[in-house]
Amino acid sequence: MKHYCPVCGFPDLDEKPYIKNSEAGSFDICPCCAFHFGYNPKHTIPEYRFSWIKNGAEWLSEEDKPNDWRLEMQLKNLGITLE
Repeated sequence: MKHYCPVCGFPDLDEKPYIKNSEAGSFDICPCCAFHFGYNPKHTIPEYRFSWIKNGAEWLSEEDKPNDWRLEMQLKNLGITLE
């Protein structure tokens, strides 16, 4: 089963980012957008996503970034399109 990052749509998280029906996070960090599940008290998910994209959508771990990566395609995992 794939676990998607709710911020950027990264499809290969090791575990669910949040416990079902709870705000408790896994405390993992997305290798793409660097969102820390369960510990980002300053930003909501949409605020963090907006800031991440505005600042260039850089990957936390460049070695995990696929050569053919496209932000637009990854965001489709969340049903989000860029305008």
